[in-house]
Amino acid sequence: MVANQNGGYHQGAGPNRSQETCSNTQGGDGQRTWSVFHVPDAFELFTGERLDSGYLAYNTYGSMNADKSNVILHPTSFDAVHWELEFNIGSGKTLDTDKYFVIVVNLLGNGVSFSPSRCDVGQHFPKNGTTMCDNVRLQAMLLDSLGINQLAFIYGYSMGAVQALHWAVMYPERVLRVAAVCGAVKASDYNIVFLDSLKFAMLADPDCQEDKEGHLYLNGSCMQGLKAFARIYAGWGVPMEFYRQELWRQSSRDGKAFESREDFVARSYDAGFSGAHPLNLLAQLQTWKSADVSKAHGLPKSTTLKQALSRITAKVYLMPSTTDSYFTVAETKEEAKLIPGSVFAPIQSNWGHRAGDPHRPGQEADAEFLARQTAILLSQ
Repeated sequence: MVANQNGGYHQGAGPNRSQETCSNTQGGDGQRTWSVFHVPDAFELFTGERLDSGYLAYNTYGSMNADKSNVILHPTSFDAVHWELEFNIGSGKTLDTDKYFVIVVNLLGNGVSFSPSRCDVGQHFPKNGTTMCDNVRLQAMLLDSLGINQLAFIYGYSMGAVQALHWAVMYPERVLRVAAVCGAVKASDYNIVFLDSLKFAMLADPDCQEDKEGHLYLNGSCMQGLKAFARIYAGWGVPMEFYRQELWRQSSRDGKAFESREDFVARSYDAGFSGAHPLNLLAQLQTWKSADVSKAHGLPKSTTLKQALSRITAKVYLMPSTTDSYFTVAETKEEAKLIPGSVFAPIQSNWGHRAGDPHRPGQEADAEFLARQTAILLSQ
């Protein structure tokens, strides 16, 4: 979603993961299929706008037991879609499908759930965007439709962790355990400065134009904006120590080792965002920027952060990366003090924010740590 100064959005041309139209209950891109939960008519968003013809795309793994007590919810992170999280799901994996029924729900705006890139002609993504609360409320409705009253576990990384913590505040009686990996209970001011740098880098591309109604649209691929977006991300996604120690030498992409810093940035970040839809990226930025559990749906306007977090009854493990620039270990430690019975278990890693998404070569220690902590949490 491309946003103008007034928050207007308009669909335009640009790259996208898939362009198919979903049926009532199923969607796909010719290679993959998933299920679709349609938003109730005139669903009122947190901003007061109404969402018509929206939907959540989700996929399930494993089998649900008779009493539906083995359900894990795994919300997606920024610019991730459900099949990109499958490295963590399966028999004997961190989210073990021999024991659990795993539901991966795609974030609104990610290109698989309802997104700017999936709007029909004349249709607009919500003018003021969607929030964490909107996503969580719709996920709760999805679970209701499946007859699931309580979740054994929510596992979330990054924006997925932020959704998980909103879940624990908004529906405390429905959540038993939460693993919040490299996430936080709100977007900090420093975090928002980063998000705004991404937004305005994209808007500087001449392919982003404004129509007579004040809505921005794409008049091309916006590749300059995507390149600028990626280069900013490369300085935040991994920390200074990653580059100083040249840890990219221990990793690879598509089986080919990185040969230099520039090769790493070009093939890891430039290539990673080159196929994204600019409108979708900015839709997700707006959702991220709006995060704050003290302003969660259903809470009094005067609710403080401490009061909001005191509502949590789930067993919560907070697992930040010690070198994360988005959601810092210091702020997460302070949040842990406000969540009853929470466990603060930082990932000791020089991979920064990527430590919580350990599917790349060179991240074996991060993956082992998260698998171990998850097993401990699930045993409680």
